[in-house]
Amino acid sequence: MIVTKMGVVRGEDVLWQPPQSAENLTRAEHDNLRNLGFDHLDVVNMQLMGGAK
Repeated sequence: MIVTKMGVVRGEDVLWQPPQSAENLTRAEHDNLRNLGFDHLDVVNMQLMGGAK
């Protein structure tokens, strides 16, 4: 079973940035698939920081 996380990313200023759109989350999912070398992910945890809801 593969478990990964996505959500916040490092911005150009090296601070953590929340996802800005559904496209950002889709891109993160595809990045995970490519980086891990898999065609699907079993579990994806959504990482939120601070007061995000």
